[in-house]
Amino acid sequence: MIKKILNFIRDVHTELRDKTTWPSRDEVLNSTIIVSTSIAVVSAMLFFVDLGSSSLVRFVVVDNVSFFKIFFSELTFVLFVLVTVLVIIIYTRLKSRLLR
Repeated sequence: MIKKILNFIRDVHTELRDKTTWPSRDEVLNSTIIVSTSIAVVSAMLFFVDLGSSSLVRFVVVDNVSFFKIFFSELTFVLFVLVTVLVIIIYTRLKSRLLR
């Protein structure tokens, strides 16, 4: 039993050392930038779809509600702007590191 476990551990070590292709630092940074940008774009799309649908529901349910009043009074808009700025900062720093 112990011999089987030791053989398994040895095989795993050999697999990880010799047969696995690990991504380079540049590949990891490029992938991180792509994923971060995709998350920001999808988040923006979902934010505006959510904002539009909630505004439509509020307009139908409550009379005389201005879209801009709802848009600028929502805490979610402020959070969205903060997250977007944060993503842009992270993106530019990762991009500058990648170009070094």
